[in-house]
Amino acid sequence: MPRCAVVAHRTHPMQPPRVEAARSTRRICSTLNVVRYFSRGWANGELTDAESDAASNAYDARLDEIASHLPASVLRLVRGVGLHDALFERLTWSPGKKHLRGWFVVGTSVLGYTTVVIDYVGAMLGRRRVDALRRAVSDREAVVLYQEVDIDDDRVSGERLFTHRLLFDPSEEVSVDCEEMSVTFEPRADPRVTLGHAFVVEDDDSEP
Repeated sequence: MPRCAVVAHRTHPMQPPRVEAARSTRRICSTLNVVRYFSRGWANGELTDAESDAASNAYDARLDEIASHLPASVLRLVRGVGLHDALFERLTWSPGKKHLRGWFVVGTSVLGYTTVVIDYVGAMLGRRRVDALRRAVSDREAVVLYQEVDIDDDRVSGERLFTHRLLFDPSEEVSVDCEEMSVTFEPRADPRVTLGHAFVVEDDDSEP
């Protein structure tokens, strides 16, 4: 059972906006500081070129290290489709089953649009993480800036857990620890998200 941290890609592995680009956009602030490689300062273009490259290279090296332990769908998400500029469409949380499912919308008018559905089985979420996810999915102007997927050992249980870390614009920074993680990709006609019922807490007897 692994833990993952995913990073949403720009055009190349991960290139943050430089200071000049950051000045022309909203300044993004942070709530929970959970992202390890692509920090809020990195995304704001506050680091030097050398520091930014070091963060990208460190994450690439980490991905190379854990790639063989990632499910194929997760690896495709990290190194292929990505979540950069993704809209957070909907989220369902079943506390009794510890099952979290998130719907994201990615793509462009040129490349086409895709619904990315991520399932976190055995999800470990405290109140602060649930509240941060609720705020992120309820803000229809929010987008995913970057993601990180990692695998770490749980020192208490001796098992490995997946962790998915998400950095949002304009705010929120959340990590989801889980026992299993899987992703499905569904083509869609446009990027418009469904309004209402963005965050749903399901009864224990309902299907995820």
